[in-house]
Order: sequence, then structure tokens, then C-alpha cells
Amino acid sequence: MARRRDRYVDAPPRNDVYFGMLAVTCLCAVVGIVLLLLEGSEYSTKSPGPTPTLSLPNVDQLRRAAPAPAPAPDAGQPMNPMGGTE
Repeated sequence: MARRRDRYVDAPPRNDVYFGMLAVTCLCAVVGIVLLLLEGSEYSTKSPGPTPTLSLPNVDQLRRAAPAPAPAPDAGQPMNPMGGTE
């Protein structure tokens, strides 16, 4: 009986640079998750108190109480864009 020659030998897969990049990325993701959990544990888990209410004054009352502003002097004359006098 003739001996069978195997032309292709199953070699173990090589770990190339892409496998290294994948390992570093996974490690960084795990470290990031751990750091986020540590940061989040510093905050209290108590629910915040009631929201404060803000009371604003009535606008009509403010308009009646405030005096009308005085008109600026020479407010009706336009400026000369060239900077000269007319």
C-alpha cells in the first residue's frame, strides 16, 4: 500500500499585528469600563430633593414701576459712514 503524502500541513495560526491591536483595544475597553464604574460609584445614589420653584415678578407691574428711559441726544441723526462732517 502506498503511503499518502500530505501536501498541506495544518500549521498553527500565527498571531500577527492585527491580533495584537485587537488585544490592546479590548484591554483598553475593559480599563475604560472599570474607570467609569469607579467614577460613578463616587456619586450618591440618593434621589435629589424636590425641585425649587422660581417665582418671577409680573411684567406689567415692572413696566408701570420703571420710568421711561430718556431719549439720547441727537438720536434722530444718522452717522456719516465716511467719518467726515457734512
